[in-house]
Amino acid sequence: MKRKVVLLFILVLLFSGCSKGKSETKAKPLSNEDISLITSVKQKGALSQMNLPNLTEEEAKNTLEDKYSLEMNAFLTKAMTSVDDLVKAEKIQDKDRNYTILAEENKLTIYAAQYYDLKGNGQILLGQAEATYKYDKLSQKIHSLKQSILINCTSFESNEGKRLEVLVKNLAEAMVLTESDQVMKQFSVEIKKSADELSKKVISIYDDSKEAEKKAGIGRLINLSFDREGRLEEVYAQVMDYSD
Repeated sequence: MKRKVVLLFILVLLFSGCSKGKSETKAKPLSNEDISLITSVKQKGALSQMNLPNLTEEEAKNTLEDKYSLEMNAFLTKAMTSVDDLVKAEKIQDKDRNYTILAEENKLTIYAAQYYDLKGNGQILLGQAEATYKYDKLSQKIHSLKQSILINCTSFESNEGKRLEVLVKNLAEAMVLTESDQVMKQFSVEIKKSADELSKKVISIYDDSKEAEKKAGIGRLINLSFDREGRLEEVYAQVMDYSD
């Protein structure tokens, strides 16, 4: 009899411990900032296969609206516009932004590429953005998954100072990042380091992705990549949706 009582007591403790663990890891309600980065629309049936390269922004926008009732991804558009701000001081003869839409049964991806003709030296790819969505058969919804942009900073005469600050600030705003002041302070600290300290380094000035994944929220990441001479080579920004 005593054994049964002890066993029952242990089972109660185990059950209460499991319940406590579940309640502690329960997802918190998303903030308005996070909600603004999420896309979720109804879609009847699996996605039909699609491969549409070299679209203009207007063509990509119309295709997304007609086929999937999706608006053009706001982060993608704002992030690409931030590349325009970076090159304002350069002698740009021409620029071209094109889109590619790829769809398969359970996945939809939008790619954007921003090309510039700097001083007549031919087109250079300075910005590459991507927005990925997944299709859920149970809920019959298309839901945002990943948004990212990679910006090449090596093709400019002036690679320092205010313009790079503006770039990072614009990316933080595109990500609806409430800690943008913290990001800018961290950027200022890193960019002022010596060439030896920065040579061939990848430095994260913001990353809450692991915490966001635990809490089923929205994760954000901004990385700076430096070349051998310690010059800023690339800026990478990413938004991950762990909420669904």
